[in-house]
Amino acid sequence: MSNLPIPLAYEDFTPDWATDALRSSGTLEDERVTTVETSPVGEGFGFLGSLARLSLTYDRPRPGAPATVVAKFPTPVEMNLALALQYQVYEREARFFNEIKSSISAMPTPEAYYVDIKESGQGVILLEDLDGRGQVGDQLAGASLKEAEQLMTQIADLHATWWDRAEEETISWVPAFDGPVWAMTAQTLPSLWPTYQQESSHMLLPGMADIIERTWEGLPWLGQQLSRGPMTLVHGDYRLDNMCFPNQEGEPIIVFDWQLMSRGRGPYDVAYFMSQSVDVELR
Repeated sequence: MSNLPIPLAYEDFTPDWATDALRSSGTLEDERVTTVETSPVGEGFGFLGSLARLSLTYDRPRPGAPATVVAKFPTPVEMNLALALQYQVYEREARFFNEIKSSISAMPTPEAYYVDIKESGQGVILLEDLDGRGQVGDQLAGASLKEAEQLMTQIADLHATWWDRAEEETISWVPAFDGPVWAMTAQTLPSLWPTYQQESSHMLLPGMADIIERTWEGLPWLGQQLSRGPMTLVHGDYRLDNMCFPNQEGEPIIVFDWQLMSRGRGPYDVAYFMSQSVDVELR
């Protein structure tokens, strides 16, 4: 845990803050960041966090010092922040990079230049900027058969690494599907349903509202089923929007956003990907 404050807005990423952060991780020694230019990544925010690209200049060259990084930091939306803290998403991703990433060889993830998590549950991560290394996926467009096959192989390798080892100390802290975090999901989602109905009910096909409402009732049972052994490490949000496809065909696909990482049955990731990133005709 660092003594640096958690940035909550673009202007909080000052040259002094960036210098201290990169020095603490060993990325810099005596060098200093002299300017920081911030710009949004995509929309600039997600449901549970904010994203910014930081363009950095230094007082002198330093091998390995990044020209740009992507910062992930808490959302400014109060309701979303409360959910993020409730579901421990900042802690999960921070501890993934600090404690678990080194054990995963078959699924490349961005390098982390700085990771910090506070007792409050708020955190910040400075990640490798993938811009130029490939193309971020689009789950609305859907995966090709070849892409889906490669991604199934990669997720199988992740599951194999931690297969039936879910109680080992390294990942025993990760929330399980039969634990309190999943139970909170079963309570929280129905509370958001009226707002969705008010704003987006016109997007639902006939009969979908009834199916969604019946889903809430089955969530506790589903959590129990997903926690029956053998358990493993589950990405939890395995979809195209969280993947970067390399410019060189055949190279491993980079997977990011580990905020919903969980312990449970591996097929959860498979079903999640197939239902959200593969067209019905291809499944």
